[in-house]
Amino acid sequence: MFSGKENEAVIQYDKDWSEKIGLVKFDFLGLKTLTVIDNAVKFLRERQVDKGEKNLFNLDRIDYRDPKVYALISSGDTDGVFQLESSGMKDLCSRVKPSTLEDITAINALYRPGPLNSGMVDDYINRKHGITETVYDLPQLKDILEETYGVIVYQEQVMRVARVLAGYSLGEADILRRAMGKKKKEEMDQQREKFVTGAAKNSIAAETANKIFDLLAKFAEYGFNKSHSAAYGVLSYQTAFMKCYYPAEFMAAMLATEIHDTDKLSQYIADSRSHGIPVLQPDVNHSKKTFSVVDHAEGDAKKSPAIRFGLEAIKGVGGVAVDAILQERTEKGPFKNFIDFCTRVTLRKVNKKVIECLISSGAFDSIGEENRATMFESVEAVIAYAAKQQEQSDLGQVSFFDQYKSDSFKLDDAAFERLFSRAPDWPDSKKLQMEKQLVGFYVSGHPMEKWWQVAKDFVTTNLMGIHEQFAGRKEAAMKNPKPANSGGSAGKGGWKREEGPRWDVTLAALVGSYREIMTKKGSRMAFAELEDMGGKLEVVCFPDPYEKFGQLLKQSVDECQPFLFIGQIALDEESPKFFLKSVEPIAELQKRKVSSVVFMLDPSAVNSEKLIQLRATIVRHRGKCATFLEYLGAVNGANFTSRHALPLELFVNPTSEMAKEVNSLFGQDVVKFS
Repeated sequence: MFSGKENEAVIQYDKDWSEKIGLVKFDFLGLKTLTVIDNAVKFLRERQVDKGEKNLFNLDRIDYRDPKVYALISSGDTDGVFQLESSGMKDLCSRVKPSTLEDITAINALYRPGPLNSGMVDDYINRKHGITETVYDLPQLKDILEETYGVIVYQEQVMRVARVLAGYSLGEADILRRAMGKKKKEEMDQQREKFVTGAAKNSIAAETANKIFDLLAKFAEYGFNKSHSAAYGVLSYQTAFMKCYYPAEFMAAMLATEIHDTDKLSQYIADSRSHGIPVLQPDVNHSKKTFSVVDHAEGDAKKSPAIRFGLEAIKGVGGVAVDAILQERTEKGPFKNFIDFCTRVTLRKVNKKVIECLISSGAFDSIGEENRATMFESVEAVIAYAAKQQEQSDLGQVSFFDQYKSDSFKLDDAAFERLFSRAPDWPDSKKLQMEKQLVGFYVSGHPMEKWWQVAKDFVTTNLMGIHEQFAGRKEAAMKNPKPANSGGSAGKGGWKREEGPRWDVTLAALVGSYREIMTKKGSRMAFAELEDMGGKLEVVCFPDPYEKFGQLLKQSVDECQPFLFIGQIALDEESPKFFLKSVEPIAELQKRKVSSVVFMLDPSAVNSEKLIQLRATIVRHRGKCATFLEYLGAVNGANFTSRHALPLELFVNPTSEMAKEVNSLFGQDVVKFS
C-alpha cells in the first residue's frame, strides 16, 4: 500500500490478488444521465411555477407501466434515451417491443456481443412473442426463469438455480458463477460433481442435473448482473418517460449536458425539430447561460414550448462575458437596442470579439434596428462611443443624451447615424455559415431545408439512414459476398484501391469541411465531411472525381450550398465511408423537374397591392416555366378552386429564392412546383 497524489490509499496488486488478500472491490459509475434527468425536472418545475401550478412534477411518482412510453421505445424513437439510442439498440427495441420494465432490463443485459452472437436474443424475442413455446426442464425453473421466458439472462438466475436445485449457499453459488465465467476445467469438474450430488438430494436425476449444469455453463458465460441492468433499466425508462411527455424539457437538458459536443448538439437539435420543437437562436434578452425552455408565442396561440439557445454555447463568448450580460439584464432590465447594450455592459468583459460573435450568431436580431452586416461593420465606432459614455459615467459627468431614456433613442438622428456604417444585409447562406462557425451547426435554419422537397425524389437515403442501415447491409454483404462493383481501376495519378462489397447511394447534402492531400504520384485528392439535417458522413474523393468536382466541394463549404452526391458506401469498413463518383447541383435538378409553378391564393387574403407586388416578383425572376394563379376558397359553405394561366411574359425561373420571396409576401407557403 502507498499513497497517491491526493493521499489516497493505492494498492499495487490487480483486482484478483487484491481480493485474495481480503480487500473488497467497488465500481463507482458517474453517469451524466443523472444530471440530464435532474435538469429536465428543474426545467419542467420552473415552467410549472411560472404558470402558477401547485402540483409540481415528481419523478418518484411516474407510472412504470405506461403503454405510451413503451410504444415510444418500441418505435425506435430513442435519441437521448439512456442506453437505447444506438442504431443497434433501436433495432433491438423494435424487435423486442418491450411492454414491462423487466423487458427493458433484459434488453440492457442482452445487447452485448455474446448474447447477440449466441442466439440468446432470438430465443428471447421468439418466446416473448409466442413464436417459440417456452419449456422448462423442471417445474422449479419456471419461477426463476419466467420473467425472461426461459432464457438464462442474469448471473443471479444462475446462482438461484444452483441454490434451489442443488442446495448451494449464497457464497457457494457465487463461486459457481465465477467458475463458469472463467471456464477453468478443473474447477468446473468439481462444481459439476457438487451440483449433481446436491440435485440428487432433491430427487433430481443425474442425467437431468447434468443437462441443467451444461445449460447453466452455456449461459453463465454471457450472463449479466441483473442489479446493474435493472438500475440502468430504470434510467432508460425515466429518460423515455421524459421524452414522451416533456420532450422540450428533456431535449433542452440533453443539449445543456452536451453543450461542448457539436456532433451531439447537431443530433439532438435535429431530433427536437423533427418532433416539432423549435430551437430558437441565441438572444441577448431571452437566452440564459445554457439551453432553456420557453413558451414559443410566435405564430402559436397555444404557446407550445420551445428550446432557447444558451449564450455560453456560442464560441468566443466565455462564461465571464455571459455572467456580465446576465447580471446587467437582471439588475436593470432588457436591452433596448444595440447601442443600449454596448453602453450598459462592462466592455472589459464583453469586448469587441464577444460582441462580433453575438452579432454573427443572431443574438441581437430581436432588438437590432440595423441588420447584422451593418452592426458588424459598426462595432468599433459603437464601442468607442460606449466606452466614452462609460468613462464619463464613472467620472460622474452627464452627457446630452442622458436626458433621454434608452427607448427614446432614434438611430436615424444625426448623432447616432454617424455611428453606423451602412451595409447590405448578409445573404442567408452567409448568416448560416457564420452561425455554424460560432456554434458548430446551423441555428436559424438549415441550407437543406429549402432544397429537400426538390432533392427527395432523387435520393436513395439520407445520412442518418446510412448509419442506421450500415451494420445490417455489412453483415448481409459479408455472408453473401458478390463480385466488387466496377470502378476499382487506377485513377489518374496512379491511385488504386482494392474494393470490397459496395452499396450504391445517392445523397442530398452539403460539405461541412474538406481536406486536400497529395498522393504519392503527385495527384490531388480530398477527404471531406458531408452533412444534412440529421447526420454526418465521411467522404473519400479520389483524384479523378476530385479533378472534376473539387471546385463544387469548395463552393459547398464556402456558400453553404447543398448538392446531389452520387457514390458508394464501402461495406468492408469499420464505419460508413462514402466514395464519391459525381456531384450535381440541386438547382439544376429543380429546373429539369419543374414544368409549372402554381401560386395558390386565398381570395380573402389577396388585394390589388399584393397582386402588383406578386407581378413585380415574377418579373424579377422571369424564366421559361409556365405559371398559374389558383384561387382556393369557399362560397356558402362549398369549396371551390379556380385556376388561371398567366401570359408568356410572366413565366418564371423556378428557384427557391423566387418561392421564398412570394411566400414571404403572402405570409405562408403559396408556391407549388409541379
